[in-house]
Amino acid sequence: MKFNFKLTLKYNLVKYLGSNTIPHCQQIGYNHFMKIKESDRELFFGLETSLHKKDIRNSIEKTSELLADDFIEFGSSGIKYDKAFTLDSLSKEQVDLEITVEDFEVKYLSEDVVLVTYKTSKLDPKNGEKFCSLRSSIWRFNGDKWAMVFHQGTKVLNQ
Repeated sequence: MKFNFKLTLKYNLVKYLGSNTIPHCQQIGYNHFMKIKESDRELFFGLETSLHKKDIRNSIEKTSELLADDFIEFGSSGIKYDKAFTLDSLSKEQVDLEITVEDFEVKYLSEDVVLVTYKTSKLDPKNGEKFCSLRSSIWRFNGDKWAMVFHQGTKVLNQ
């Protein structure tokens, strides 16, 4: 069975991040026999890391566009969060952390579902200590845009 569909980078990143974000508009597609194309990786890197930016996180409208209505998160605290709670808490964040992303990987689980995994590091604004997390997200294409349906962050101990 061969899966194949095409969509553009532009409708997601331009909509969420502005027209200056994308140097070019490329077609991306899924074929379960293919490796992830660099353009696919760039799309999901842009979507994922947009949620690290304070101006996006503090905007209920922008964040709501990126999160699916059935979004859930398993926080590093061990608590399960839904979309409504996440939108509310992100809109109130005051700290603007500089987050470094490493080991960013994308894997198609189906033609319309993608798993993203990576490691982040950031400085704790309270004490200046560096802390790292392993993160995973599942993105689903709903016919006109990609939306995050699941996210989990796990603290890395003994960095």
